Amino acid sequence: MNNLVTALSRHRVLVALVAAFFLFVLFQPSPSENTHPLDSLTAEEIERVIDVLRDEGHLGERAQIPMINLLEMSKEDVLEWEPGDDVTRAAFVNIRQGGVVYEAEVDITEQEVIRWAPVTGAQTNQIFPEFLAAGTLMEDERWQVALGKRGYDDLEDVSCVPVTPGYFGTEVEQERRLGRVYCFDKSFGAAHTFAHPIEGLYALVDLDTKDVLEINDVEVVPVAKDRHEYEELKVDLRDKLNPIRIMARRGNNYTLKNNVVSWQNWSFHTSFDRRVGLTLSLVAYEDGGEARSVAYQLHPSEMFVPYMDAGPGWYFRTFLDVGEYGFGSLSTSLKPGTDCPAHATFQDVTLPNDRGGSTIKTRAFCIFERDTGRPAWRHAADNGAVLESRPEVELVVRSIPTIGNYDYVIDYVFTQHGNIRVDVGATGIDAVKGVATQNRNDETATADLATGELVAPGLVAVYHDHYISFRLDLDVDGPSNSVEVMEVVLQTLPADSPRRSVWSVSPRLLETEGAIEKTPAGQVWRVINEGKEMDLGHHPGFHIEPGHQALSVLTPDDFPQARAAFTAMPLWVTQYNATERHAAGLYPTQSRGGDGLPQWVADQSSIRNEDVVLWYTLGFRHVTRVEDWPMMPTKWHSFTLRPFNFFERNPALDLPSTFR
Repeated sequence: MNNLVTALSRHRVLVALVAAFFLFVLFQPSPSENTHPLDSLTAEEIERVIDVLRDEGHLGERAQIPMINLLEMSKEDVLEWEPGDDVTRAAFVNIRQGGVVYEAEVDITEQEVIRWAPVTGAQTNQIFPEFLAAGTLMEDERWQVALGKRGYDDLEDVSCVPVTPGYFGTEVEQERRLGRVYCFDKSFGAAHTFAHPIEGLYALVDLDTKDVLEINDVEVVPVAKDRHEYEELKVDLRDKLNPIRIMARRGNNYTLKNNVVSWQNWSFHTSFDRRVGLTLSLVAYEDGGEARSVAYQLHPSEMFVPYMDAGPGWYFRTFLDVGEYGFGSLSTSLKPGTDCPAHATFQDVTLPNDRGGSTIKTRAFCIFERDTGRPAWRHAADNGAVLESRPEVELVVRSIPTIGNYDYVIDYVFTQHGNIRVDVGATGIDAVKGVATQNRNDETATADLATGELVAPGLVAVYHDHYISFRLDLDVDGPSNSVEVMEVVLQTLPADSPRRSVWSVSPRLLETEGAIEKTPAGQVWRVINEGKEMDLGHHPGFHIEPGHQALSVLTPDDFPQARAAFTAMPLWVTQYNATERHAAGLYPTQSRGGDGLPQWVADQSSIRNEDVVLWYTLGFRHVTRVEDWPMMPTKWHSFTLRPFNFFERNPALDLPSTFR
């Protein structure tokens, strides 16, 4: 009898569990419910996108899927959305199959394909499986012979990588998807691979067919043998410091809820995608109880890194890293205590993979506060008898993409003054060229050091540039804005004046899209809202304060410069268009030039009292030096979005002088 009761009880429990499961599934909210319209795609949504495409017969077994990104709701709908409102979730997808690129738009909520179209002449970003194309190269007898000439009978000691080839107008580039291949000696260990290039041997491969199209055996250059250790266990370390820590012992002063960060009157939404990485949206500042909009979205748009060596193994190294590889897909997990303070909030993200699935990238970005050790403001009055001084605290949102040998620390820094500063720290390993020269006094030095600096025996760090275009969709007190350029003008004064000259500013409002050229005397660039006035009659605005502002000096007819034309100007202004996201165009891989910003501004659309987008070129030129080797000290570059007549007074006036 007891056994029967026990069995019935277990049966009832099982039935109850099954019923509960089906009720949970039946009444589970769809992906569109309780979701912010700008949230990154979830693993379930990515899976649903692929299922819809496969069910409608669009995906073959060998399809590659380089990109699945959120297809955002219209800006108008996002701005009107409130928590609890319905959300339409959709995705933009790139597919490569049979050598053809297709674009798809998938309504995730309704589970249907709303657009499917082939794209003529386009090449998508490079994906991980294509790096394996170098494996077939190793089977080529000509390649084996060339490596044998250099003493590599054991191919296990060789690591080869196909990189994006740029575009140089040759016949072979017209139809094929290509990779340029160069190699390293990996027998010294994985951490030291970049220090041992096998110079003078290069190949061109078709990434689709795996055909070896060219082998260029230029010369045999001895591989540098020094190990160039930088790992902590292999370096003689200085004495450890006493602990100097950034800590929040009583808890953080910011909140993070549903991907929205709130701190010191600031609020913004965070999202992350495979191409641009971290995006901040709906940036607002609470002023007198009113949430005033500052920016709709901020994110990197593209990065151009051209190396200054026209030799056969280097001329093509002119990378558009965001579009060709991806800041998001190559972001690396952040290490607590060094990459970010140990008390930081670390966020995992979900990203699509190359075959239509998803992967979780742990600690992809972090959020933390820091006491800068500087006064936010101060003044000593009455010969110092009265002193008013306030401590400065900043909020930092950080991610670090690692693009091959380089690491880029990208910080969005929010201040208590109402500033948003963008800091980019460049570190990692210099790209080095193997040479015969061991010392600058060698006979070979003049030729070997023509394009870079000798940083170690047999290694030249090649000169190069970095240009990051940041897409700044500012909405100062709303989307309807204008752009004002305040030119610094020298005034020569009359002879009866005790001064001979002063400068003033001459403001002008821009009427149409285009690039703003840098002038010798200087400019102030402002985004203003002409439809609103402050108490003193000013139109509220934000100033784009340049920091590092190197511009490309390559000639316009140089193929790489034509592909990255945005780097010739410090600032571009366009009318908002949801499809215009990337300064060098949607498909920069093997692009031929003219895409992106030059194309978009050609129609000269109005930007007066319109929804405007600014594109700032953060440029820095790297003249290499010995101290950059074997690991570059982080060098910081920045620009600032600074309120300019946006507030009625200093917004940090209310800061207390002490902490709680």
